[in-house]
Amino acid sequence: MLAPPIISLEEIRRIRRSEYELLIAKGFFEDEHLELLEGFLIKGAPASPAHAQAATELSKIFVLVSADRFRVRVRLPLAASEISEPGPDLALVPLVEYSRGHPSQAYLVVEIAEARRAKERDLKARIYAAAGVPEYWLVELEHRWIEVRSRPLAGEYSTLTTHTSGALSPAAFSDIHVPVASLLP
Repeated sequence: MLAPPIISLEEIRRIRRSEYELLIAKGFFEDEHLELLEGFLIKGAPASPAHAQAATELSKIFVLVSADRFRVRVRLPLAASEISEPGPDLALVPLVEYSRGHPSQAYLVVEIAEARRAKERDLKARIYAAAGVPEYWLVELEHRWIEVRSRPLAGEYSTLTTHTSGALSPAAFSDIHVPVASLLP
């Protein structure tokens, strides 16, 4: 097997969200779970039973209380920037009709990680902070904790707390309580 050629980052052409969406509309990537992260197409991993259970529990809690307050989107694109369109495990977005374009704003974004993966923890945190998402939860299944990042400032979250018990409430909807134990195996 040949070793891949050494290529500098200046030689790589990133794609824009508009190009990515055009390729999807033309039928490319139909059987692939991809995300556009900072101009690169990144393959997503299939969800384990623990991942699926956490996503199901979260969506159930939020759908039951969403009513006329927000939409719950599960593994659907968020138009975060011109070069990023992640598909978070769950997002609470404004109550708007999205048939002509994916939402660019969210009240809360949640990612569920099987292990401490840099993609969810660092890259997506930067993408969501730069997009102005006020709150980002990372459900870390392996270590059994939830990181809550908030207060985006200059493309980074300025506040980080870790939770292993109790209940979490999204800052935008403080009357909603998510039991931490219900998301962790």
